[in-house]
Amino acid sequence: MRHAGECIRHSQLCGSGGGVIVPSFSNSRCRKMSDLSHLEEIAIMFGDDNKTGMFAQWRAFQEMAKDGWGYDGKKRQCVKTLCKYGGYKQAARKLHPDKVQNMDIDEEEKQVLINVMSFLNQCKAEQAYEVSPGQPLTLNDPVERETLCKTVREQESSA
Repeated sequence: MRHAGECIRHSQLCGSGGGVIVPSFSNSRCRKMSDLSHLEEIAIMFGDDNKTGMFAQWRAFQEMAKDGWGYDGKKRQCVKTLCKYGGYKQAARKLHPDKVQNMDIDEEEKQVLINVMSFLNQCKAEQAYEVSPGQPLTLNDPVERETLCKTVREQESSA
């Protein structure tokens, strides 16, 4: 707590002007807003740029960790998002930009859905995430999906 003032002024929060602390009225909400996985979901929904966006430095660190420890945070986020939508095919049915544009929701919500689909397209295109040579990570196969989704759920419950 004694360094909170320094953290608020830290340039990584909101540029050179510092940042804000958002009060939380429940332990579960505080825990969720402190959960990196949740924050990455938010970054994906709002179309955070991997090179210059809010999570650019975090992604760079994850690349170093992947090389050193074999942990790939982006792949985990890909699997988690694919699990949420029941695989790539189901996600595409729900999130295809043409379909989203015809939904009766506000423009901000439409953009969130389009950003999620864009992220899943990146996941599918990533050769390093291929399940086998030439077979992209889609989790369309129910057995494969259940196996990987179960692993992600177990990792999150133990964290």
